[in-house]
Amino acid sequence: RGRPRPACADGGGDAAARPLRFDPSEYRAPRAVAEDMLRSLALAFALSLGTSFAAAQSITSFGPGDELTFVRDVVPAPGGGLYVAGRTLGRFTPGETTGLPGDAFVVRLDAAGQIVWARQWGDRRHQAATALALDGDELLVAVAENGNGDRLFRGVPAYGTAILRLGSDGSERGHFPVDALVHDIALGSGGRVAVCGRKVELQRGTVDFHLAVHERDGRRRWLHTERSRRSDESCRAVAWRGERVVASGWVSAPRGEVPRTRLTRAASVHDDAQLGVEPMSRPMLTAAFDARRGRRLWARVWRGGDHRPHGLDVGADGTVWVAAQVDRTWTAPNRWNASLVAYGPDGRHLHTTHREVGDQARGFDAVQARDDGALWMISPRFGYMNPRQTALGIPAANRIGLIAVSRDGRARLVGESEAFRRAGGFALVGGQAQLVGVGCVGQRCSALVERWPLATAAEPTAKE
Repeated sequence: RGRPRPACADGGGDAAARPLRFDPSEYRAPRAVAEDMLRSLALAFALSLGTSFAAAQSITSFGPGDELTFVRDVVPAPGGGLYVAGRTLGRFTPGETTGLPGDAFVVRLDAAGQIVWARQWGDRRHQAATALALDGDELLVAVAENGNGDRLFRGVPAYGTAILRLGSDGSERGHFPVDALVHDIALGSGGRVAVCGRKVELQRGTVDFHLAVHERDGRRRWLHTERSRRSDESCRAVAWRGERVVASGWVSAPRGEVPRTRLTRAASVHDDAQLGVEPMSRPMLTAAFDARRGRRLWARVWRGGDHRPHGLDVGADGTVWVAAQVDRTWTAPNRWNASLVAYGPDGRHLHTTHREVGDQARGFDAVQARDDGALWMISPRFGYMNPRQTALGIPAANRIGLIAVSRDGRARLVGESEAFRRAGGFALVGGQAQLVGVGCVGQRCSALVERWPLATAAEPTAKE
């Protein structure tokens, strides 16, 4: 402290005139540093020997990765492999990376977790492959372009998205533009595509909830938008079941109030006071629509907390499962829950399962419906950080958790992993849950696939 800072590489500024400043938020106790070192050594040992963590059966590396690589979606590929999409500063294809703020990428992995082919798109703006969907032998990829300037794909506006169609060999078969930043997509019959995201209007200074259904050729069939007086809305997750489209996102309102938008005026409201969740300014909106005409079927508002839904799926019985991370309190911010909310086919709130994740949210939680309930992946940005146990029995550590939740809300731990810096999704392949994300040892990172047999789940806990 107080010592002169070394001169910058570009020679700018007077190094002696800029003393180092101590930031208390960056201080870490020696014990915490030692524990991180031990975890890093354990991860390095596991990667070098091909061993696994917790309930995992195997773990493999399939790409360079880096500290800013984010896996955004995972879907099964024919033949037992996976399709993986996200954003990276690394390089999955030959050539030089475009650097900050990152490139969009899609890779196809075989059953052994090795790359079959890879595609990467980028320039000096922010690109990310945010969502995937399978349409026969074609893969649909949402590539969002967050910025102004020249576009990578013809017809895509500023702050827009290209919905690409790729062949099984990775070749491009065309695309259509969407005038919104798309976070999720879902496929319906006849090649129709539901897109869910946020519409950015720079001149107006507005950000709107954007949900639309497009025909196979890209023509928009219907559009639903939500805008409040605060204009901070976003659609984050969507699923398609039969002729019903279900979407979830957030809307904004003064603290503790229900937003006044087209959907929320007629929506039913539920709170979860028993979870210690206080009313805040970003309620979660979940709604079901008729896929043909866009007519609203039902809408629900979860008023408590500051919500960021990340995953949504609809079971064969019509149960809607929404995975979200929730800032629970206004008086003590950054007290996050990872929550799984279940709604009936008619929109009735069934139950909420939760896990405290401390002060590190904005991960990429995911959920997949099954006949007996749902599988739920909790992936905070830097793993579990809260030192307290919960009813789920997950020890506090830098871990990713996979939890099975029954139809009546009982939860059981399937497995947990220390291999990931962050996970971005999972897929069910051949009786396994295959988690995909990025693991790091120091500054060295790698994209990983970890496989968990689902038959080794722990005993159910009591209903929360």
